Amino acid sequence: MRVTPPVIFISPEDPNLNIGRILIRMSHGGQSVPLNAVPESYEESMKSLPQARKHADDLLVYDNTPDGKGPRLVARFISGELVRVTHSSPDWLKRLFGREMRAES
Repeated sequence: MRVTPPVIFISPEDPNLNIGRILIRMSHGGQSVPLNAVPESYEESMKSLPQARKHADDLLVYDNTPDGKGPRLVARFISGELVRVTHSSPDWLKRLFGREMRAES
């Protein structure tokens, strides 16, 4: 039996939130990141999510948009099939997966 760890994807709605968080971290002595690379990295990660869905045995998708509240689980895919979605899917997730992201009743 093959056991694989889950794939965890965490993203905010907008790459500018990442930039703001990086600036705060840097102001407290944290790791520096080239800020001009953040938007491209964000777009690449968004493009990779549908591929991760196809290949992951278990994919957990978290939205990290709300500041100070921590990430919240918004979708789960097992072997590519959507098995859980929140009642309030973030816009970035709806853009990637469309109608499928309607909340399950």
